[in-house]
Amino acid sequence: LQGGKCTPTLFPIKKKNEGGKCLIKLSIKITLINDRLLFKVGTTHMKHTLVAIVGPTATGKTAFALQLAREILVHPFAGTQYSGVDIISVDSRQVYAGLEILSGADIPPHFSKSALGTYTHTTLPITLHGVSMRSTQEDWSVAHFKNFAVPLILQCFQENRIPLLVGGTGLYHRQLLQTDPQLDIPPNTTVREKAEQLTLEQLQNWLSSLDTQKLE
Repeated sequence: LQGGKCTPTLFPIKKKNEGGKCLIKLSIKITLINDRLLFKVGTTHMKHTLVAIVGPTATGKTAFALQLAREILVHPFAGTQYSGVDIISVDSRQVYAGLEILSGADIPPHFSKSALGTYTHTTLPITLHGVSMRSTQEDWSVAHFKNFAVPLILQCFQENRIPLLVGGTGLYHRQLLQTDPQLDIPPNTTVREKAEQLTLEQLQNWLSSLDTQKLE
């Protein structure tokens, strides 16, 4: 991946009660990367649009993404008429099944779960990915997310679908298009097995012997 410049656009959203009083005034930042981000896949260079919707929990990001998805299917977006929309959850907690209430996971109406673990709209070519797809006993990290999201995004580009990245885990947004080599370091099973047998105090002493500054 080779990064380029991004053009951030702010879409102000207001939530009001029945009396018309403004309860929440929110600006959702949508980063449009259109004809400026160069993806290199083998020897093929493709220029595509990638949309990111970010913001705190319970501020209407998913609802806004659905509204935007419907508009994209009806009207050309950034000069392109897309055949479908893929909403990718960028949330470190909503990925876990069974924590929907705690994590604020939002499965919109008219979506049904497929055999692949994704949620598809019953009438529109809109697919929701990355929600309630992992057991709470399974590991999930920014590296897992990147390995999950990047192939999905590239598949969208190949099939003339547009990916919408929706979620409030900023680390995932920042690292998605980065080439940080630390994300690809495999886990050290020997160290992990040893650490599991130690108490908190023993772990702190071990870390102190390796790097005092990190312990502080």
